[in-house]
Amino acid sequence: MEKTDFKAFDCPLALTYKEKFNQPIFGANYLSCSTKPLFNSLPSDANLKIWFMEGGCGKFLQCYRYTLKKIRENVGRQGPNMELLREVQSQSF
Repeated sequence: MEKTDFKAFDCPLALTYKEKFNQPIFGANYLSCSTKPLFNSLPSDANLKIWFMEGGCGKFLQCYRYTLKKIRENVGRQGPNMELLREVQSQSF
């Protein structure tokens, strides 16, 4: 595998699917999912994993699942979900 200048990957939550939290017997916990490419910038869907090497998955998963649920409830509506925006800004979830 060649080393590249790849630095980041933009992954809108609205385009993710097949989310799964994995807790292997050996190794760090991780979240795996698939995502559709933003603006068709990739030739096909991408699979990704986020590892939690030093803990912190509890709060992340709570926020992630809540936000994903709200985004999916808002599908088909025009404009942003203002209730979710207020909750994120106030850090109340």
